Amino acid sequence: MRTLALGMVFALVALGTSLAYLAFLPHSGDALVLHWRAVIASIPSAERRAAMAESSTRIADQVQGSLAWHPVAGSFDSRPAVALSIARAEAAKAALPVAFGLFYLGVVGGLLRRHLRAENLGFHSVTFSHMGKLLVLAGVVGYVVSGIAPVGLPIASLYVFSAAVAVGATLYVGNLPPRL
Repeated sequence: MRTLALGMVFALVALGTSLAYLAFLPHSGDALVLHWRAVIASIPSAERRAAMAESSTRIADQVQGSLAWHPVAGSFDSRPAVALSIARAEAAKAALPVAFGLFYLGVVGGLLRRHLRAENLGFHSVTFSHMGKLLVLAGVVGYVVSGIAPVGLPIASLYVFSAAVAVGATLYVGNLPPRL
């Protein structure tokens, strides 16, 4: 239960930092538009690129009325931030099969390590198992936050977080005690 609470704290701090950046820097719209264009340009298919650009701007236009207040400047244009969040979420959704594949490979690797340890070719470490669980949590939270936050790490960091989940799954499954 504490691990889940720690993950929630990580997610809230990351999203809060992103929202604070948007709330107190009213001139950040130009940077967000440039980042949105970079995320859209990273999609190889021209049809998907056009569809993502259209859907993210359409949703941003729909949400603009409810997010148009700024604590410092009074009102601001929230469309770049919303469009960037939608584009990043679409990119994260597109990278999800790779993330699940890496997670699966991590679990299989952990099961192989567990099998070797069952034949007395190593030892089980509850500490490494717990560290693996925390690494899985950090990877999942990082993937989700970088997938939906308008300000954050480059979109390629989704693959780094997916690899962290795979390594964590290997550590967790491979170091569980023989009987729980």
